[in-house]
Amino acid sequence: MQSLKLAVAKRAAAVSQSVLAPPFWQKRYYDHNIPDHEKFVEKLRYIHHNPVTRGLVEKPEDWAWSSFRHYARVEAGIVEIESEWKTRI
Repeated sequence: MQSLKLAVAKRAAAVSQSVLAPPFWQKRYYDHNIPDHEKFVEKLRYIHHNPVTRGLVEKPEDWAWSSFRHYARVEAGIVEIESEWKTRI
């Protein structure tokens, strides 16, 4: 990810030709490996409940751009997820 970010930032700087160009990437971004299934579920719950926490919807399944329905109800939605149950269909 660091290599990708560096390459994109260099290309954006070259295009802008400005020394005072604002940073291309947000400072808050970070990534890390998820070590086990328990942590995966923890992060997935956070992601699914974030639109509710932010007051955008009342329930996680109401957020159209979520994979919640895929995991909780085994339904296909806008967000396509590769999973075991989809290969059985």
